[in-house]
Amino acid sequence: MREVAIVGAAETRFGKSELSYRELAVEAARGALEDAGAEPGQVEALFLGSYSPGTFVHQEHVAPLIASELGLSHIPSTRVENACASGATAFVSGMMAIAAGLYDVVLVVGAEKMTSTPVAETTRILAEAADWENESKVGLTFPGAFALMARAYLHKYGYGREILDAVAIKN
Repeated sequence: MREVAIVGAAETRFGKSELSYRELAVEAARGALEDAGAEPGQVEALFLGSYSPGTFVHQEHVAPLIASELGLSHIPSTRVENACASGATAFVSGMMAIAAGLYDVVLVVGAEKMTSTPVAETTRILAEAADWENESKVGLTFPGAFALMARAYLHKYGYGREILDAVAIKN
């Protein structure tokens, strides 16, 4: 197996944006290419991690659209979905493709745009990634589940709420 390295990274500003889903993804992708000192023509495949763009922004088949915006319509482009781990799953997919010798250079992008959807609808969409029969159907949402996990973590390790405040300020 070949060694794999991250040679560039970028992110868009965290928070509500007037940019479209596609614009956000392309901005991050171009930033990563710039950070790597790479040209789009060096990219041999694109892996996009995104949970539910069809529901959030009414656009499925997004990986080829992002590739096309970057001038990469001639390369394989794949969208992976794994709920909150979609970006990480895209990263692992790209890493494994390089390690296996399929490609030398891949571009991995994680993209979501949930701020155009009302909070109640966003919560419902996110709940579709949970175990419907045992969690969502009885009212447990991801925000609720994450709050329970955070409280358990704080209790287990003796931290106060200020540690969570620091995360909110950072983001």
